[in-house]
Order: sequence, then structure tokens, then C-alpha cells
Amino acid sequence: MNDLVSTILIVVDDEIESFWCFKGLMDRLGPNFHKDQTGLHTQFEKLKKLLHCIDSTLYDYLLSIDALNMIFCYRWLLILFRREFPTEAICVLWEVFLTNYYHKDFPLFFALAILIQERSLILEQKLGFDGILRHLTELADQLDHMSLLGKTSSLYLNFEKNTDDEIKSDIFG
Repeated sequence: MNDLVSTILIVVDDEIESFWCFKGLMDRLGPNFHKDQTGLHTQFEKLKKLLHCIDSTLYDYLLSIDALNMIFCYRWLLILFRREFPTEAICVLWEVFLTNYYHKDFPLFFALAILIQERSLILEQKLGFDGILRHLTELADQLDHMSLLGKTSSLYLNFEKNTDDEIKSDIFG
């Protein structure tokens, strides 16, 4: 949680306001930190279903290497990509994520955009679970957050426009 609170303390210079910002963030992310990690497992399940809906080739590949648990996205979702981007970029990303402008699960679409951006390398090099984890971890501070936000918006809008309500309901409840 120090990744989360340290970011807030950098942006908000008042301790009382920082506390309330952190409390609001933890209201949203709290299930990620439960002992059973129900929040993360729920997000992994949604991400897996989204991947199946949007990129069945990558989904099938991850299935074939027994990597559909999506654990390689753990750090991304646990702390909302905090270790993947510099503070300035995180401020932009968190503003987009936390406003729920598109969808409350927009960070899942952002994770999916990264996976799709890296799919060619994953498939061409036939990376196993460990290789995928290593590769995605090495992307920290190398990703272009604005480009990814554009891709994420397109992914979301295409999903919203072209996906049946029944499938949306299956993924997001």
C-alpha cells in the first residue's frame, strides 16, 4: 500500500486531505489486499473473459501454456500500474481510472491493451508463463501511457459497441 499512499502524498501536500484520498482509494482497492485476494481474483476472471472476447488467439495461446490465471498482471491490478509508470503518468492514469468515465473496470481494459500490444512478441517467441511474467515486468518505465490510453479507449468503445449485452453481463455482472 506504500506505493499508493506515497503517490498521494506527492500530489496532495495536506496530510488530512491525503488521508481522505487514501481512504477513498482503499475503499475501491481494499478487496485487492484481503488475505484471500478476492478483489484480484475477481479482476483476473473478468480480464480472462475480456481477453477471450476480444483476442481469442492470445486467449487460446495462454490456455495452451496454462497461463490463464493472469497472475502476470498481478502487480498491475494490485496497485493500479503504479510501478509501471513514473508519477506524472500515474497521475493521468489514475484520474482516468478513478473517475469511472468509461467504466469502473477500465483498468482491466488498460491491462488488456498492454497484453494486446505485446501479443506478437509473446506469440512469436512462444513465451511460457515465466517468460511472459519476465517480459511484462521488464516493461516498467518503457510504456507510453498516452498511447496506451488511446488504445484502451478504442478497445473499450469497440467492446461496448460490438458486444452483446449478455456477454457484457457475463463478464461484469
